[in-house]
Amino acid sequence: MLLLIQLLSALRALHWSHWTSHWKSSGPISYQSHLLFERLYTGVVDEIDGLAEKIVGEYGPEALGDLSVMAGSARFLSGHEGGDLVSRALQMEEHLQTAIKTAYEELKANGELSLGMDDFLMALANSHETNIYLLRQNMRPALASSRVAAKGDPYWMEARFPGRDNKGRPFNKGDRVFYYPRTKAILTGPEAEQASRDMDSARFDEGY
Repeated sequence: MLLLIQLLSALRALHWSHWTSHWKSSGPISYQSHLLFERLYTGVVDEIDGLAEKIVGEYGPEALGDLSVMAGSARFLSGHEGGDLVSRALQMEEHLQTAIKTAYEELKANGELSLGMDDFLMALANSHETNIYLLRQNMRPALASSRVAAKGDPYWMEARFPGRDNKGRPFNKGDRVFYYPRTKAILTGPEAEQASRDMDSARFDEGY
């Protein structure tokens, strides 16, 4: 039972962390990350509910205590502090897979693994393997940001010289601008932010 409580704590920690990361997503691929974290945190809700119901059904309502579950969530979160949002989420998802495997093997060894729990844990592991894949895919645009010009994709850069964007608005050397290498067009301000979101959305649809 203890391992299942720990697993429930980990899921609630993931839900909170992914939701917070959804709010905090920023940078050149912020819209892509924003959508990904929304997908991750909404997907955990039914898993939390399903596992909690199975624990209550097997061990009774007294098995679940608010403080014990949340204390476990706090320990899980405290073990994954620092780093960028996506890398941190990936580490947490990989940690969760270890927790699922440990709980599965312990229940099986003790003869406590019902067919329903077997199916639930297998589905849980499969779902979060997908999350790991999506997070790894999300990291690729950032790793390849220095190579997007060769592909002709627009990207964020620091202006090397002062100038004017396509709307005639001035920008200074060192300002962050959205650059189109094929046409040499430069956007700044709201138009640049919208163009970046549109690009991230297109990449997200293609990748997921």
